[in-house]
Amino acid sequence: MKYIGFWELDPKDFDKVLKKYLDQDSWPDFPETITEGYGLGGEFRGFQLYETDNPEHLTNLALYYAPEMEFTFTPIFEIAKIVEAYQKMQK
Repeated sequence: MKYIGFWELDPKDFDKVLKKYLDQDSWPDFPETITEGYGLGGEFRGFQLYETDNPEHLTNLALYYAPEMEFTFTPIFEIAKIVEAYQKMQK
């Protein structure tokens, strides 16, 4: 399943978050990233797209960066699949 992960951090915690990000050897099982991370202009928040069949991977990501970052994950679906499901329901 695909998710959009929204993240936010306090600017005073940027160095701590950067250290965790650069220490990739200590990363637990995270969801697969399917896009680069994007920051919202001039703010310390942004989003990235992920894919995983194991929701525990999302929990691992959020806990790894806590308490400096907050994550919210929302499942996303391809429009073609939504249309296909809708058409099946109409039959």
